Amino acid sequence: MANNSAKEVLSGIDYAVFIGMLAISALIGVFYAYRDRKSKDGTRGYLMANRSMGVFPVALSIGVSFQSAVTVLGIPADVYQFGMMYIWLVLSLVLVTIIVSTAFIPTLYNLGISSTYEYLEKRYSKSMRLITTGTFIVQYFLFIGVNIYGPSLALRGVTGLSSISAMLSTGLICTLYTTLGGLKGVIWTDVLQGAFMMVGMLTFIIRGCFVMGGITEVWNIAEAGGRTDILKFDLDPRKRYTVWTVAVGSFIIWIGILGTNQAQVQRYLSVKSENKAKKSLYLGVTVVSMFATLAVLCGLVCYAYYHQCDPILTSCIDKRDQLMPYAVMDLFRDMPGVPGLFLACVFSASLSTVSSGLNAMVTVTIEDFVKPHTRWSERRYTWFSKGLGVAYGCITLGISFLASVLGDIASIGIASLSAFLGPSVGIFILGLWFPFVNSTGAICGFTSGIVATVTLFFGGRNLKKPNSLVGMLDVGLSNCPNDCGYMTFNNQSYVHGIAQTTEASYFYRDTSTTSEPEIEFTAMENFFAISYFYTASVGLAVCLVIGIITSLLSCGWSQRHTVDIYLLRPPFEAGLFSWIPDKIRSYLRCGIYWEDRKKQPRGIYSVGGEESKDEIHADKV
Repeated sequence: MANNSAKEVLSGIDYAVFIGMLAISALIGVFYAYRDRKSKDGTRGYLMANRSMGVFPVALSIGVSFQSAVTVLGIPADVYQFGMMYIWLVLSLVLVTIIVSTAFIPTLYNLGISSTYEYLEKRYSKSMRLITTGTFIVQYFLFIGVNIYGPSLALRGVTGLSSISAMLSTGLICTLYTTLGGLKGVIWTDVLQGAFMMVGMLTFIIRGCFVMGGITEVWNIAEAGGRTDILKFDLDPRKRYTVWTVAVGSFIIWIGILGTNQAQVQRYLSVKSENKAKKSLYLGVTVVSMFATLAVLCGLVCYAYYHQCDPILTSCIDKRDQLMPYAVMDLFRDMPGVPGLFLACVFSASLSTVSSGLNAMVTVTIEDFVKPHTRWSERRYTWFSKGLGVAYGCITLGISFLASVLGDIASIGIASLSAFLGPSVGIFILGLWFPFVNSTGAICGFTSGIVATVTLFFGGRNLKKPNSLVGMLDVGLSNCPNDCGYMTFNNQSYVHGIAQTTEASYFYRDTSTTSEPEIEFTAMENFFAISYFYTASVGLAVCLVIGIITSLLSCGWSQRHTVDIYLLRPPFEAGLFSWIPDKIRSYLRCGIYWEDRKKQPRGIYSVGGEESKDEIHADKV
């Protein structure tokens, strides 16, 4: 257990700042519930904001809604221990933006759909739509439950904040404003929470740099400790962090998040035009990149501050995720209100993810499961949606409490997200780029991809990997105090940011001569040892291969002309790739003429390769 001296008690001002953030979030939901109380827009207004949202709030919501507590707590801790390889995520986002804006947004926006998975019914079959929707709901229950539980676990050991209080605060407030305000309330609370996150992280970085003598000194210390080395081009997929694992792995993950995930696509569909949807994406990705950069800087500040005394090895904290809260309580102990600001920052990250997930789950449930089998009034659908939001909020809160008891469910929640993202990207790419892929191929590819990623995750959980693959960097113990109450540098202690002369008790661990035994992996263990960044990539690859092979074996090639061409988006058709010879691009179209979009009426679809009576075929090659 962590040293009790590490645990600081939050002041009344801290709690006031935190409660203020929660109160404003709840009031935003109440405001939109009151303003739209007489609206006749029904679920289109409640779940889709009647496609009336502006670019700015939607962009901020896109940028914030997937910035869970992992961004605020997890990334800085990883940078502290492994270095700033996360920065390559920013590069991958550039390519993600190009693909999502040229392939996913034009197709999904112009279909006029509310559920992302409605596209799958139009392109494949109703079975494909229901399988994907059901999988999305199950994995999001687990993912949201973990996002409620995770921050409470990290903060409890450092700030003394009760886990039950933290989980109830997140779950109940989030359910309240999501249920009352609908998508409008969710988006505008995302804007508020994004502001708290930004201010909290910037405050930490500025204070840390001030204490350490400037950003240059922070960088020099980090560079000396190997934290700034980002040019690791090793091709071994088992290495935890290399340029390829982070750039390629995050590339697939973010296509899944920004291109196929209901929580994100729903935001694109809430603006007034396709062009504004693309602008929202561009600005949203900029926000994501900004938060990733801030999280990396927070990690560098943490390392610079603790590079001579690791609070984990000295048992001041139990695990890496507690590093940021511990550093905040250390740096700001004489500044009442600032720890509360950081607390609001962490919970803002969690709230934005939870509210987005709840709203997305309600939307796909109504659109994919309820509406196709009922003929209710819009008012009844709206009230049912609100009731469903309350029910889903209670279920996710229950899962978070279950996680606090069982513990192991947290890893299941993380696995569920990784398992779903890769295959989800796969079935959309198969649908957009490969006209011969049919429903049979899509279902087989999707299920095979999930089986592969789940197997990879659980097979590698307890696999002991040598540090040559993990890449954990050393942290010194050469200048530690007697307890966890203050830090020392160069025989001076920094208490409240003021250098004071002191005689410190020193601990020292020489890791320079430490050698680790060689570990021989079997072929299966080598597969399980693949970096967790590649989990979604494995799911994508399996989905594509199985989907293509199965479709070709089930007459998909002969049926490719029966697919509505408006459901296709062949690769390299964007103006950006006009330099590629048309002969090469014709092969990539699989014999379908892209120009036929101008001839074929919209809204007439063939599902699963079966022709309808009114079907209009594209001209054959």
